[in-house]
Amino acid sequence: MAMDHCFFVVGCIGGGQIRPENQAAPPGVEKLGFAMRGCGAGYLHIDGLRDHLCYEMTVEDVSGGLMPRWRNEL
Repeated sequence: MAMDHCFFVVGCIGGGQIRPENQAAPPGVEKLGFAMRGCGAGYLHIDGLRDHLCYEMTVEDVSGGLMPRWRNEL
């Protein structure tokens, strides 16, 4: 719901960062249509400076919104 709000109300792109050791997260965000755009070396200081995998999506990637896609994945 938050991503659909960002896309269709606010008008911005969506993105997120995932720590590389979190191996369960990438398949989930990729099912929704997020694409990995790279690795942020020392990107965020959470529990020490950490690398993060950077994912993003644009409104063109999900013209019908993310909620219908999410519901179909349940």
